[in-house]
Amino acid sequence: MTLPHRLPVTRAGKAPLAGRLALLLAAGCILGAGAGGAPARAQQAAPEAASPPPPASVPLREEQFQAWTVVCGTPSEGAPEQCEMRQRITDAEGNPRLMAVVGTVPNRAEPAMVLLMPLGIYLPAGVSLQIDDGPALPLEVQVCTPGACQAELLLEGELVGRLKAGTKAIVTYAGRNPQGQVGRAQADLSLLGFTAALDRIQG
Repeated sequence: MTLPHRLPVTRAGKAPLAGRLALLLAAGCILGAGAGGAPARAQQAAPEAASPPPPASVPLREEQFQAWTVVCGTPSEGAPEQCEMRQRITDAEGNPRLMAVVGTVPNRAEPAMVLLMPLGIYLPAGVSLQIDDGPALPLEVQVCTPGACQAELLLEGELVGRLKAGTKAIVTYAGRNPQGQVGRAQADLSLLGFTAALDRIQG
């Protein structure tokens, strides 16, 4: 199942990978209402809240691999089962701050990761992904839907190895607070169970 909007073309001339992930956004994995408000430990400016998605229409089943949840389902009747792995990050008040989704991409050996962030993020600042104490990897926000903005990347070569060996992945982005000030927001993805969950979705 593809996203319900037209995907723009990236600088490399390719459509964003999220449109080729089987269940992404189709099963209500968008950040819900209350996504505004910076993480309590960061106390920084935060994006505005995102709107909740419509209820999922695809029957799903879940398996837990430590910090990661593997979600499997069939996009349509008679289609083969497809799986993706997810992790949702909330602040101290339980407001969602980030959703990471990893899934397979047709005709590619490498999986892809999509990071879903609240609406209202400050796009010129971009997004970065840092694994443990390694260098920060800059990412672009490719598209914003009615429920979230998303950045994506292929997990290839050294990167997937670092994720498997790592402890946490730090995602940083910027947003404006009600006073219009721009500040950085940070969410830490646990990498516990990442390898087992990835093995599961890749079959």
